[in-house]
Parts: sequence; C-alpha cells; structure tokens
Amino acid sequence: DRTGLISGRVTAMARDGFGNLWVGTREEGVSVFDSQGRHVTNLSSFDEQLYSDNVLALGGKGTRMVAVSADRFTPQGSPAGGGFVVLDIAANGSGGYTFTKESGVPSPLDVGSDVLVEDTAIWFSTSGQGLWVRDESVVPREFRQELTGADGLLSNNVKRVLRAPHFPSGTEVLWLGTGAGLQNYDPGTGTLETIAAFTGRNILDLYVKGSMLWI
Repeated sequence: DRTGLISGRVTAMARDGFGNLWVGTREEGVSVFDSQGRHVTNLSSFDEQLYSDNVLALGGKGTRMVAVSADRFTPQGSPAGGGFVVLDIAANGSGGYTFTKESGVPSPLDVGSDVLVEDTAIWFSTSGQGLWVRDESVVPREFRQELTGADGLLSNNVKRVLRAPHFPSGTEVLWLGTGAGLQNYDPGTGTLETIAAFTGRNILDLYVKGSMLWI
C-alpha cells in the first residue's frame, strides 16, 4: 500500500492495451499502475466507475477493460450477486489516462468468476450460472446465457474461459475450466467437447503460450 495499492487483498489482475496493470481487490475496488509500475489512480463504486468494490474478475483488450464485481460477501466469505461495467481508456495530453464508464445501467451478472474480452463478444464464466456472453456486434448489446449443464457443461461452476487453439486442429475455440473438468466450445458451430483425462478434476486456471495449454 505504500506504493499506491488500495488493498493487499488482491482478487484479479489484467493489462490494458497501454500496458497499464489493473489490480482488483476484495472490498476496496481497483488500483491502476502504468507499465513502469507507477500508481496511476484508484477506481471505486463511490465515483460510480465500478459496479461494486468487491472485484471478482478483470479482463481487458485494447482500450477497454471489463470489471466484474459481487454485490456482497456472505458471512462464510463466498460472493453473492453481482454485475459488471465496461470502461474505456484514453491517454490524455499530460501523459496520464482517463477512464470512462460505458453509459447506461451496469449489467447484472450473478457471481462472475472470469471475463474474456474480444472484438465481437465479451465472455463471462460464473460460479453457478454457466457461461454467459455479451454480443458486441449488435446494438443494443445482447446479453445472454450461452451454456449450462443442460447444454452439456460438466458443471455450471465455470472458473476460467480462455481463447486458444483446439489441439490438434488449430481452430480457435473457447477453453472452459469447470469445477468438474475441462471442455472446449466452438461458438460458431456450437460444438462442446469434453477432455476425458480431466473429467472430475477441479480446474482452477488456464493459460496458453504458443502450442502449449497450461492447466
């Protein structure tokens, strides 16, 4: 906190297209640092830039950042309720940045766990409601539940969503880490594939680099 971090209880991190590092915290909102590690600003629900200060996930691409928050935490420490905001980032003339929340009412999202920002869609994993998507190709934006257990998800507790090649075909698909195994999903064809070797496993995180998928 001596260098500007609003809270040491860190829950999420992401980079925007300017190289800024966004750090989400459990109950205090977001701190933003530039690519050199210098504190830029703090964002909170007090100034109406976040849905709430209970940040669960951050995802950025280019000049946009999506912040997913919970309404509250239960006495047992679990998140409850929630929603998300989309923030636009712009460099100002003094070497700093401005952060503008998308107009309109923040969208509800029950217990989000991860977010993937793409040009034509924003994908949200949740801890009890499966996979959601906001279609960025239409106006007004269409926000809908994309996949649940009724569609073949191993679990509605989807912890991670990642865009990476399908192996061995090389086709770009969504990889879904769930509380009951690993799957991939092709939104174009609607194909959902289960990776049998991970069935029953609690997938906590996913990362891709080149031809390697880390699980």
